[in-house]
Amino acid sequence: MPQPVDILLTNAHVLSMDEQLTQYDPGALAVRGDSIVAVGPEAEIKKEYAAKETFDCGGKILMPGLINAHTHVPMTLLRGLADDLRLDVWLQGYMWPVEREFVSPEFVRLGTQIACAEFIRSGVTTFNDMYFFEEEVAQATAEAGLRAVCGQSVLKFPTSDAPSYEDAMARARGFIQTWKGHELIVPAIAPHAPYTTTADMLRETAELAKEFDVPLHIHLAETSFEVENMREEQGMPVIPYVKKQGLFEAKVIAAHCVHIDPGEIRTLKNHDAGVAHNPSSNLKLASGFAPVTKMLEAGLNVGIGTDGPASNNNLDLLRGESRQQRPDLRPRADRADDGHPPRRAGASSRTFNRVAHPRPPRRPDRGGPVPRPQLAALPPRPQQCLRANRLRRQIRGCQRRDGQRQMADARPPTADPQRRRIARPGQ
Repeated sequence: MPQPVDILLTNAHVLSMDEQLTQYDPGALAVRGDSIVAVGPEAEIKKEYAAKETFDCGGKILMPGLINAHTHVPMTLLRGLADDLRLDVWLQGYMWPVEREFVSPEFVRLGTQIACAEFIRSGVTTFNDMYFFEEEVAQATAEAGLRAVCGQSVLKFPTSDAPSYEDAMARARGFIQTWKGHELIVPAIAPHAPYTTTADMLRETAELAKEFDVPLHIHLAETSFEVENMREEQGMPVIPYVKKQGLFEAKVIAAHCVHIDPGEIRTLKNHDAGVAHNPSSNLKLASGFAPVTKMLEAGLNVGIGTDGPASNNNLDLLRGESRQQRPDLRPRADRADDGHPPRRAGASSRTFNRVAHPRPPRRPDRGGPVPRPQLAALPPRPQQCLRANRLRRQIRGCQRRDGQRQMADARPPTADPQRRRIARPGQ
């Protein structure tokens, strides 16, 4: 007798994204409550399970939701503010002054709501964030039904949500205590970078992350300028410096890691750190190409991120991962290296799970279905076709693990279309 389930998704080309990259065509997926209970060949699933609701996917691709491994989602409101600038000029001359004046809880919440709508439309169901007023990011994300690692930023100078480092640490501690154990949100601490913190701050943030067993999210070795300055000031590159401060005793998600050598790759691997590779942002800011192939060969966990929408101008992983689709950015890269993205990093949860969770979650979100590309025949590896053809605009649906639809017929119902205005401080 068939087992009862709530939902069956049938007639799909299923990309399981398991260790063997198993595909089922035609395939099906069964959901009971908030858990995926079975995935496999359609005939077997339909024989073993009977559902209250059955959805015919029409031969479309059904796959897990994508994971954006590094971003700053409220910066959707700063998109396009400054372009064609070196990272230090872009940050110090434009972003930080604007953020100090305009960033507020309302700013962060609205920017996050916009980002969540963009994520849902492009098949992203989980992201790893770093910003100010991170409790607003967490709240807006949970309301949209997405999953996130939310990192409360800590810097050595005054910011929009903390007049001092001590205030930033107190805010981070309170944020972690409030959100620890949430179903959708994993709180984290986020010392911005070695050049915006001190050695003591790195040690203290690592201790806080260890105390609560939460991730630590940080930018590392993003530019050659950063690495050269670290050598001059500390007599060593970035990775050995942060290791000396005990940073890798925490569960580290290291963003960028563009300028690292084989020894530093081994250091990251030996400490089970995860690396968030951000190809489009690195191209736009002329930071260079990260040695991703060498990282993967060493067994390092690598995920794909977009970085913030102000340093990428979009939150679309399918667009960002395909470098050949960004001819406008290729000339801006000042170094030639093997910046090949990992074949399965965008949809794989290995980096996120190892760093954000002690063990992989039982209930992965699922994106799709995605229509098959309009080609003569679907190639043997549709993952490559998804990347090369940038199918964001063809993504038709996105569904939470508890069966709640986040998008149907390419329209995200959780998005609030009402326009709102961010007032200047004091208005």
